[in-house]
Amino acid sequence: MKLALVTGGCRRLGAAIAARLASEGYALAIHATR
Repeated sequence: MKLALVTGGCRRLGAAIAARLASEGYALAIHATR
């Protein structure tokens, strides 16, 4: 299993990166401040 840490994952670029990684089968750990 692949794991990715995405910072700033609740908006814009971070959200797009998180969505792409999830669609490719990554398990995600997302950090966001808002």
